[in-house]
Amino acid sequence: MAESALVKSIFTLIQGVGNPEPNWYAGVTLIQIRQDHMRIITGVFLAVALWVFSTSSWAFMERYVEGVHYVKVKDATPKPGTVTEFFSFGCPHCSHLEPAVEAWLKTKPAKVKFDRVPATWNKKFQVLAQLYYTLESLNQLESSMAAVFDYIHKQGKHIHSAGAAQDFLVSLGLDRAAVKQAWNAEEIDDKLRAAAAAYARNQVRGVPAFLVNGQYQTSVSMAGSETELFKVVEFLMNK
Repeated sequence: MAESALVKSIFTLIQGVGNPEPNWYAGVTLIQIRQDHMRIITGVFLAVALWVFSTSSWAFMERYVEGVHYVKVKDATPKPGTVTEFFSFGCPHCSHLEPAVEAWLKTKPAKVKFDRVPATWNKKFQVLAQLYYTLESLNQLESSMAAVFDYIHKQGKHIHSAGAAQDFLVSLGLDRAAVKQAWNAEEIDDKLRAAAAAYARNQVRGVPAFLVNGQYQTSVSMAGSETELFKVVEFLMNK
């Protein structure tokens, strides 16, 4: 209703500029007429500007465009209040993005649930995905994410087998028997299958990628930069 009234007011102002009353020119100079016109025109532009930027969602829709900054996953089931990162410990781009992810996690709304799904595209990634879920099972994810990325990407070490993965976990101070038991748990196998299904279902073809509210996918390349990525994520959280 307010927007409708504003639009009517704008058209009224414009009509006044183009169709002055018959006695509008009487007793005034040409300069005064021009000044009156400019005041009216300025008022019109200010009114339009206020209308355009009165809601942040309108401005965001102009800035972040479906098909450019994000895509809507076909046949997706909406899951409001969720953000999922698709990643791999073996991905250098994921390693580079990790500090920004951790910084965002400290500022995200408490009501937003964040989780990660590791890629299982090849044997190396499958081992690293199993390492991820083993850390999760042992409640060591939060304290160990950076250590895993650093070991692979800064120290240049390789984790290509179950034995190498378990040795690495033990080097973090974890008990070998507990690591082996968690590694071989049926629950881990179930999570690996679920991860593969999630990549297929959400049409994730590269990492890192983010799924917001269960239906919108974005990435650094789509957003344009790491900084813009989390602005797009926050925009999508409010869709």
